[in-house]
Amino acid sequence: FELVKQLQEFYADFYALSPFCFSFALPPTVAIAMPESERIRDGLFALLLAMKKKPAIRFQKSSKDAERIAGLLSQHIEQHQDVMDFTPAKGGDSPPLLLILDRFDDPVTPLLNQWTYQAMIHELLGIR
Repeated sequence: FELVKQLQEFYADFYALSPFCFSFALPPTVAIAMPESERIRDGLFALLLAMKKKPAIRFQKSSKDAERIAGLLSQHIEQHQDVMDFTPAKGGDSPPLLLILDRFDDPVTPLLNQWTYQAMIHELLGIR
């Protein structure tokens, strides 16, 4: 009957809270086990695909969880090079930076800075 006119693939393993803030809707945990690490990896990968970005990945050296997630994401990107082939923006030779931090190592900062991640990142790094 030729009812299907168009088919699109949409990567939505994340929930957009605003244009600069997202969530994976994971329950809070004290330690991140392998299933949660893989869920975070999949969510970050879907977010990168949706944004059409292939970033340089950096992580907090003192956090084993951040290191594991960065490693899982790097391996996943290498395994899926065919879908991560994005042309860089004009005038921008350097890739964007994905910084993976562990908030469990920093109990005082929320009391000294803004109360939301988005406001704190804007205050400390600046969002453009």
